[in-house]
Amino acid sequence: MTWNLAALLAHLQAHPDFLALQRDISAGETTGYISVLDSARPYTIAALADALQRPLVILTPYSDRARHLADEIRQWAMAPEMVHLFAEPDAGPYERIFWSWETRQQRLSTLLALNERQAPGRPLIVVASLAALRQKTIPSQAIARHMRTLRPGQSLNIEKFTRLLSEIGYEAAGLVDRPGLFSRRGGILDLYPPHMTWPLRVDLFGDEIDTLRLFDPATQRTLPDREFAYPQRVTVGPAREVLPRYAQRACQRLRTLDLSNCHAALRQQMEEEITALCDGLSMRNAEFYLPYVYDRPASLLNHLPANSLLLLEDFAAWGNVAAELERHAQQSRDDLLSEGELPGNAVSPCFSAETLTAQLSARPSLQLIAPTAEESTNGKLYLQRTFTLSPHFGGQTRPFVTAVRELQNQGERVAIASREVLFLGDLFARHDVPISTEEIDRPLLAGEIRLQRVILPAGWALRLPNKRDKEQHLWLFSDAEIFGWRKPARRHRRVKAISSKETFFTNVKEGDYVVHIEHGIGIFQGLVTENIDGVPREYLKVNYAQGDTLLVPVQQADRLARYVGPAQSQPILHRLGTSDWEQAKRRARRAIADIAQELLALYAARATATGYAFAPDTPWQMELEASFPYGDTEDQFTATLEVKRDMEKPRPMDRLICGDVGYGKTEIAVRAAFKAIMDGKQVAILVPTTVLAQQHYNTFVRRFAPFPVRVEMLSRFLSPAAQRK
Repeated sequence: MTWNLAALLAHLQAHPDFLALQRDISAGETTGYISVLDSARPYTIAALADALQRPLVILTPYSDRARHLADEIRQWAMAPEMVHLFAEPDAGPYERIFWSWETRQQRLSTLLALNERQAPGRPLIVVASLAALRQKTIPSQAIARHMRTLRPGQSLNIEKFTRLLSEIGYEAAGLVDRPGLFSRRGGILDLYPPHMTWPLRVDLFGDEIDTLRLFDPATQRTLPDREFAYPQRVTVGPAREVLPRYAQRACQRLRTLDLSNCHAALRQQMEEEITALCDGLSMRNAEFYLPYVYDRPASLLNHLPANSLLLLEDFAAWGNVAAELERHAQQSRDDLLSEGELPGNAVSPCFSAETLTAQLSARPSLQLIAPTAEESTNGKLYLQRTFTLSPHFGGQTRPFVTAVRELQNQGERVAIASREVLFLGDLFARHDVPISTEEIDRPLLAGEIRLQRVILPAGWALRLPNKRDKEQHLWLFSDAEIFGWRKPARRHRRVKAISSKETFFTNVKEGDYVVHIEHGIGIFQGLVTENIDGVPREYLKVNYAQGDTLLVPVQQADRLARYVGPAQSQPILHRLGTSDWEQAKRRARRAIADIAQELLALYAARATATGYAFAPDTPWQMELEASFPYGDTEDQFTATLEVKRDMEKPRPMDRLICGDVGYGKTEIAVRAAFKAIMDGKQVAILVPTTVLAQQHYNTFVRRFAPFPVRVEMLSRFLSPAAQRK
């Protein structure tokens, strides 16, 4: 029951109001307002990008809104892979926190796409928040200069190319299993460009590229989809926003950093980092030094092609949000300076609001506003009164079916986007309402109803042009209108910059073994106040071997963690100022590498073994999942799909579902167990306690009650006879 969601774009693209907007933009008229509902903006943006065939950049003041908007636009876009989120850094201004590979991947893929030539029929759409826009980044010239396109049959000097990879941020490794790594084995070169979903294997015949292959980093095997796995063209770009080649050139500028304000440990660490950068080495937190590496750091706006169009969402709120971000950055700077965690002459990693405003005013832009904001505008309005809200039914399915039947009788076009497609399909069939279930890639016809399994935050109604007096619409209904469900916001985990002493004391008490990230294992002796250089401060006191003592400022509590080791064993304390801790870490790294090799061999064997492939979902499976009394979270919905996809593959399944209490793991187990039962299999569920066994037994009995499924429990609560039976 699927159809191409992008097929609905044609309805808006044929609308006279949309055509007027398109004509004005093409003529250079870009000073007006696009007035549409929030729920209709992703649809409108996708239609506009497809019609204009030029890059669209959507700027919104809020970070969460940027993430959600990018996700929603992908569902409508003709080429979803051309929709990019330009992520904001994991670290706040001036903070020395490593950026995750996911953040680097999102940012670099955006920058690389903006610097590539746009292919016809594949318009680029970029979404960014104000926080992401403020962050200084690599200049476009540095990106363009180091982009390389690889093709089969192309001549490639492997020595020069691997040297280039090191200069643009890639690290040599024995195994390529994460972005930013490369490995050479004779005539085979593996590399993982951060902008790519899968790593790339370049097979060379002499100095000529024989084949390009995408492979799975977990199994190191070529992807099974042969048509997809052998690309005919791959563009390789930098692996980081701070390129070692440029850091070497900026060595003199890096050494002007005034480290006298920093405490001793940080001063030593930063001196080592600056030396590494000057030697052209890649490092984990190189982004902290970005403002010092480039003569003129760029913003996202500096990377935009000349024909780009900016869409500014909720621009009236930009001033307040920018002021708050500036205030937060200044507060962070003041705090870090007072704690000796920042060089005294540190340069801001962000552009000022005035600089961004000047850059924005130099580019063509339109504002996205809500229909309620039309009264306060003083420019040309587009698409006003083109969209209206769809009616809500709050789970009352009979009135919903009656309303849809009436719309169909009136010749209206109805699109239904829901996760409960089998339930709704059966519902319409019982009420003799014909719906379209085949895969169709065309606009809706008059009186046609289409149903698709997709999650949208809300629906809308598009007023269609009609030569007669009677008004016609394209109606879009989502689960929000039908059942009252709202698509849950994705939970994004943020990295904390500094742990407070209160947080530290919830996990560690006096006398516990602790581990300092730089000095190793010691014994925590509590909180003390010491007067150093005439300033009384609070410190966390840690005793080490042979009477050594370390005082850790409470602001650096994140450098300490409770020691976790085998039960009933006491760890060996380290000495300060020796190499014991570094040697222990090196041994641990070697052990981890050995375990990784064992796991790789295990998973390679598992990938070649044959298991049982379960059949696709049955109508009863859909009915069970629809009976879940709560709306799935996004992660829960994704995990369920991935588990069922694993079960349908002809190889042994091995998957861990990890989440906090109350996040819906049991419901995933219920659905997986039911899928196995539908294939005539028995299911055993093992739990650690008798109480949990009773709880799960009650849950499974309740969920499986409408179906011919037998559920039993085995625990010490039962008599020996019942256990044997």
